[in-house]
Amino acid sequence: MTIGYRQAKLSDIPGIVNAHQEAFPKFFMTALGTRFLGVYYRRILDYPDHVFWIKEGPEGLEGFVSGFLDPVEFYKQMRRNRFHYLIPILHQVLLHPRMILRLFASYAEMWRAIREEEPGTCELSSIAVIPRFGRRGVGNGLANAFIESVRGKAHFILLTTDAVANDDVNRFYLKLGFVLDASYKRSKGRVMNKYRFHLTPH
Repeated sequence: MTIGYRQAKLSDIPGIVNAHQEAFPKFFMTALGTRFLGVYYRRILDYPDHVFWIKEGPEGLEGFVSGFLDPVEFYKQMRRNRFHYLIPILHQVLLHPRMILRLFASYAEMWRAIREEEPGTCELSSIAVIPRFGRRGVGNGLANAFIESVRGKAHFILLTTDAVANDDVNRFYLKLGFVLDASYKRSKGRVMNKYRFHLTPH
């Protein structure tokens, strides 16, 4: 493994949350607040079949990639532990009441996607590089660490990303060897691309 890349640990969570907020300032999960993100990424780290890598440099954490094998089980555990998320979410909803509609829509979309999951799936849920460390190969290093660490454990990796005004990210996944599996609309007409990376011959 390239120097600076290692598996995440609990003490990395504040840096991971910061990287998420810097990389995704306008995303809905970011709008749910620092406390929610901390709970979410700790939940991934607590999940037995997590895949979680960070990249460290002289200035600290530069980026991370997270995901999990058997996404259906992960999201079932999230639902069973939903009260861990409730307080930070309620805090944000009180500040921004209109957020409740997006919460319900996101929840419904998540479970619709889960019902379509296939056996042998690994989900890449987040990959983030702090902008000032961009174009240094950090994203490539993180993605390759993720891919290599799940070989032999899953048949393929799935991820979703925005289809519109997101050309650099879509090219990034295509260059890594992901193939476009489908495009679909989410709430408010947001178009998403679903990518698949085959870990076994097909």
